[in-house]
Amino acid sequence: MFGSKKRLVMCQACRGLIAASVRTCPLCGRDSVPPAPASTLTHAGSPRFFTVLLITINVAIFILMAAVDTRNGHEGAFISSASLPVLRDFGERSITLISKGQWWRLITPMFIHLGILHLVMNNFALFQIGPLIEESFGSQKFIFMYLSCGLVGNIASYMTLRGGGGASGALFGLMAIAAVYGYKMGGVAGHSLMRQMLVWGGLWMMIGMMVPGIDYVNHFGGLVAGAALGFTLSPEHPGTARGTAAWNSAAIGSMLIVAVSFAMVALHYGQMQHREDLLKLSARVQQMAGALDQSFQWKPGSGQEPQKIAADIRSAADDIRRIQGIDAPSDAARAHILDLAARRASLLDSAGKDPATLLKNDSQDHDEAEAAFREYRNWEASVIADFDLVYEKIGGR
Repeated sequence: MFGSKKRLVMCQACRGLIAASVRTCPLCGRDSVPPAPASTLTHAGSPRFFTVLLITINVAIFILMAAVDTRNGHEGAFISSASLPVLRDFGERSITLISKGQWWRLITPMFIHLGILHLVMNNFALFQIGPLIEESFGSQKFIFMYLSCGLVGNIASYMTLRGGGGASGALFGLMAIAAVYGYKMGGVAGHSLMRQMLVWGGLWMMIGMMVPGIDYVNHFGGLVAGAALGFTLSPEHPGTARGTAAWNSAAIGSMLIVAVSFAMVALHYGQMQHREDLLKLSARVQQMAGALDQSFQWKPGSGQEPQKIAADIRSAADDIRRIQGIDAPSDAARAHILDLAARRASLLDSAGKDPATLLKNDSQDHDEAEAAFREYRNWEASVIADFDLVYEKIGGR
């Protein structure tokens, strides 16, 4: 009663639907081997699995950076870019740190975005282009090409001393791959795809070269890498057991590199934020040293108000407390300084009526201050190299 249904597949040349048994496409006349079943690396029923996964990682890392920056007291982190210490702790492309051997910063910047607009634009572009490349070339080739283009773009930026982050190099690579794919496909559909990608790529390259702060070198590096891959790799899925195994290995290797890169980020996490905390703490401790010195120089009839010196000491103490803790030894040193500061401020408050008590404690408190600041400076000198700083002892303490 009903005719038998024919299984249809998509021609890899013109994208038309043809019978699975046909070896030469009747629409475009080109040999068109039906694609092999989805590889083990492609999520069942989803030719855009890695595209969605990459977008998810981009969004998750952006939210984590914004949350950390908000916790650190930086307002607007979910709208504008995270602060430089947070960006660097999450794997931003730092020229200095890459030169010192942190190679993973050539990988991780692909997943770091500088503000919500940057994130939305890049993910929108990835969502538009990614599924086409992933479905046409297969998930194994897609993830390999995406990371390869991003890596080349980051290397180009590093060689031209451009720091930062973003997936633009990888995305420009996908545009170039799609353009070459359209060129090789031919026909109306192929030429239309090629023109669309060239217009997109050219437009964003011009914007990148005209707008300050946009890394057009990264874009160009990804574009060149994508064009090379587009001409080198065929769009068909791996059709043999040997080919499938090779591309599975390439895809697994690519994902392992990303995993190891972020493992290195986790291993070094917090260093840059603590570096900023150390700089702030050093300045606040020096401020406290000055305030306490004033208290030791105070004498009745000197013209200085002891209550004013006490207020300066308390203000310096509040500044020290506001700085996030770095480690247990520094916390102990800070506690000693703050205990002494509280006692001296209390004595200064009553010095107008009872100066003798303050003066009687001057010598003992001075020695205790020397010991407390020495404890702090010894700790500071022991960790300063870990934060890529140069230790310079200032003043008598």
